[in-house]
Amino acid sequence: MYKIKKVQISDTNCTILQNRVQRTPNQKLLAYKTESGSWVDITAKTFQKYVISIAKGLLTSGVKKNDKIGIMSKTSFAWVALDFAAWTIGAVTVPIYETSSSHQIEFICNDAEIKILFIENHQMKTQVDLVKGKLKTIKIIRILNEGALNELETIGSSIQDSEIKKIQSKNKSTDIATIVYTSGSTGKHKGVEVQHKAFLAIVYSTNEGLPELLQAPDTAILLFLPLAHIFARFAVLAIIEGVSLLALSGDISALLNDLRYIKPNYIIGVPRIFEKVYNAASQKAGLGIKGKIFKDAAKTAIEYSKSLDENSSLQNMANPKLLAKKILYDNLVFKQIRAVLGNRMKWAVCGGAALDPDIAHFFRGAGIEVLEGYGLTEITAPAMCNRPGNNKIGTIGLPFSGVETKIAQDGELIIKTPSVFLGYHNDPENTKKVLKNGWLWTGDLAEQDSAGFIKLIGRKKDIIVTAGGKNVSPTALEQIIQSSDLVSHCLVIGDKKPFVAALITLDMDAVNIWAEKNKIKKLRSKDAAKNKAIAAIIQRSVDEANETVSRAESVRKFAVLQDEFTVENKCLTASQKIIRQNILNKYKIIIDSNIYKK
Repeated sequence: MYKIKKVQISDTNCTILQNRVQRTPNQKLLAYKTESGSWVDITAKTFQKYVISIAKGLLTSGVKKNDKIGIMSKTSFAWVALDFAAWTIGAVTVPIYETSSSHQIEFICNDAEIKILFIENHQMKTQVDLVKGKLKTIKIIRILNEGALNELETIGSSIQDSEIKKIQSKNKSTDIATIVYTSGSTGKHKGVEVQHKAFLAIVYSTNEGLPELLQAPDTAILLFLPLAHIFARFAVLAIIEGVSLLALSGDISALLNDLRYIKPNYIIGVPRIFEKVYNAASQKAGLGIKGKIFKDAAKTAIEYSKSLDENSSLQNMANPKLLAKKILYDNLVFKQIRAVLGNRMKWAVCGGAALDPDIAHFFRGAGIEVLEGYGLTEITAPAMCNRPGNNKIGTIGLPFSGVETKIAQDGELIIKTPSVFLGYHNDPENTKKVLKNGWLWTGDLAEQDSAGFIKLIGRKKDIIVTAGGKNVSPTALEQIIQSSDLVSHCLVIGDKKPFVAALITLDMDAVNIWAEKNKIKKLRSKDAAKNKAIAAIIQRSVDEANETVSRAESVRKFAVLQDEFTVENKCLTASQKIIRQNILNKYKIIIDSNIYKK
C-alpha cells in the first residue's frame, strides 16, 4: 500500500526519478516514437543517465541555477528529458504552446527572461523568427529535431558526474521548477510560478488516491496531452512516482494506431476526446439496423451505469433484463469500442472542462470508467478526482489528501493545498486577487453534497444575466448540446439580452460521415451550416438541453456557424478552452442581426 511521503527541503522533482531508478532500475520507464515512426523503450536507469548528460550540456552552454529555459514543442521524449535535465542543475523550464502566435512568444520569452529556447522544428521557428529581434534575453535558440540534444550530450561530455551532484545538493524543494503561462481566456497571459514542493505534494497525494492506476504493476499509459499544459507535466511525475510505463505521443492524427500499439490501461484526456470517440462510433453505425443497435446499446450502457450508482454488485443486480442486454451489447458493440482503445483500457481520467454525464455513463456501461477530476495551473493541476469504485458521475469527485475545500457565500469554490502556486511572475497585484490567506479563489461556482463530492456549476465570470434578470449558468446547456454527434462546440449567450441563445459549430468529419450514410454528397461547411436536416438534428439536442431548465433559462434560438472555433482564429486557447469574449466580438453581426434582430 502506497503511503504519502513528506516533502523534504532537499527534495526536487528529480527525487522522483531517483527513487524510481532505485526501485526498478531496469524496468521500462518510457516509450516514444523515433522520426521513422517506430517505438523505442528506455529503462529508468538509462533515462536518468541520459538526463544527466543533457544537464551537463546545459551547464556547458552557460545555464545556471534559476536561469529560464523555454521549450516550444509537442509532447515528446525530448521535452521530458529537458525538464529533468534543467531541474537537475536548478534551472526553470518555461513551456510555450506549439500553436502560440509570435506576439505570445515575444511576451512569454521577455516576461520570463528566457535564456535558451528549444523549438521542435523549423515550422515553429518561423513564428519565433518574426519577433527574434525583440527577444531581449535569449542567448541561444536550438531546434530539437535537428539534433539539439545530441549536441548537448557532446559539449557536456567533459563534465564529471561529481560536479552535477555538487550542484544538485544545493537545490531545494522551495525552488521554482517551472513558470507556466495561463492560456489567456480572460485576458493577458499570467506566468504561474510553481515550486518543486508543489509538484511533489500533489504527486504523492494522487499516488495514494489513485493506486489502481498509478501503483498497479504491468500497467501503461499513453500520454498525448500537450506538455505545455501543467496537467501533462504533473502526469509525467505522478506516473514516474508509480510503476507504469509512460508512452509519449505528440501526434494526435496517429492516436488510434498508438492506442492499439501501446494498449494502455488508462489515459488522461479532455471531454472532447471522449465526445469524439462516442460520436464517431455513433456515426459509423449509421441510420440502418446497425444504427438502431448502437442507439439501443448506448441507452443500455447509460441505464446500466446509472443502476451501478444504486447497486454496484452484479450479483445483486435488481434488473436481470438490463444485465442481460448489457452482456449482449458487450459482444455486439462495447467490445469493438474497447478494441479501438487498445483492449486493456479500464479507466480514463478526464479534466479541463465539464463532461456530459451521459457520455461518462456510456463509457462506464461499455467497460471503461471515466474518472472526472478538477484542477488549475495555480494548484499544480489536480486537487480532486473521482476514484475507481467510488465514482459519482456528474461530480469532480473528492479532494486528494492534504487538499481543503470550501464553498464561499456566493458559491465560489476556494481551495487550500500544499500544491498551490507561489504567485504570478512579475504580477503581485493579480496574485493578491486570487490568493488570500493561503486559499485560492478559483472563479468556479460549485456545490458539495453530504458525502463530500463536489459538483461544478460553471465559471463565475460566465454567468449570464438576461434582460429579464434571470441568472443562467451556460455550462450544463453547452454540455448537452455539444454531445450531439454533429456538434463540435456550443457557446450559450444571452447576457443583457431578452432570451438565451446559442452559437454552434459543426464537426465536419462527423457531418460528412452522416452525409455519406444519407447518400448526400460531401458537404462544405458553408452548405452544412444551412442544411435543414442538420439543423433538425441539432434542434433535438437543444430540446433535450431545454428540458433540464426553466423556460426563462432555455435556448430559444441558435445559429449554426460556417467556421470552427480554433486557436488560429483566437476563439480557443491553446488548451482548447473557449474564449467567450473573442467569440462574441467575432460573431457580433450574426448575434445582433440573426439572433436578436428587433
